[in-house]
Amino acid sequence: MSVEPTSHTPPMPSSGRLILTLAIIAMLSGFTVVLVYQVTLDPIARNHREALEKAIFEVLPGATARVNYRLDDGGLRPVSDRDLDEANMFAGYDKEGRLVGVAFEAAARGYADIIRVLYGYSPERECVIGYTVLQSAETPGLGDKIETDPNFLANFDGLDMRLNVEQTGLKHDIEAVKPGAKAEPWQIEGIAGATVSSVAVARALRENANRMLPLLIRHLDELKKNPSPTSFRRMEGEAPAEPDAYTDCLTPCSRLGRTLALHSLETVVGIVEGEASAEPDEAKGEIV
Repeated sequence: MSVEPTSHTPPMPSSGRLILTLAIIAMLSGFTVVLVYQVTLDPIARNHREALEKAIFEVLPGATARVNYRLDDGGLRPVSDRDLDEANMFAGYDKEGRLVGVAFEAAARGYADIIRVLYGYSPERECVIGYTVLQSAETPGLGDKIETDPNFLANFDGLDMRLNVEQTGLKHDIEAVKPGAKAEPWQIEGIAGATVSSVAVARALRENANRMLPLLIRHLDELKKNPSPTSFRRMEGEAPAEPDAYTDCLTPCSRLGRTLALHSLETVVGIVEGEASAEPDEAKGEIV
């Protein structure tokens, strides 16, 4: 008699196990996305806050401290650093606590995308006292000159923002003009080859000033009062923002997400190894 090995085809995993494996992999992917989001959320917010703070002191020369505010038709209220996204005005004060000016963020669509700028305004002089670009995707070498061109930046040293008699808007609307054509203090001399970008900056300042300055005048006396020292955010040695419940939970949440992700990974590995080592009875050879 001869012994003939029985040939067989390894059985396919059951559809239930395949579905379970895919579900666990999807769960693992979801946990990974959540984990990355939680880990990076706080550093991103901190970097944004630091960049904005630097820009505020840049457009408010002489300021050594700032207070964040929300200014709208409902009134004026201070905003903490942890709620910085709610603020739309930043008041700058000198060492004696006197109001130096306020900074507003303005935006308008440029040639490539939205241009976001921050400008400083002096209520005493009724003009712009500083300007910087927060966000721009304009064409390198042309539109991006709104950030670096000395002649263009000179427009914002005393740009006229006087209000009309009724104090309902600007007395003269800010406008962009061709290079060399500036004749009035409320005009912005544009950049050759970057007309769209120049016009966008003028429009951003015009629309923001017409909306915010009339509101500012109503609360100017309140702003001039020396704020509480606890409201100050110093230019140097700034105290960290008060922690909130969400920030406090980031570390434990991240630790939980990491633990669940690792557990899911171990489960997937166990299933795969189990499939590889399984030997059903029908797969064994027989002696005839």
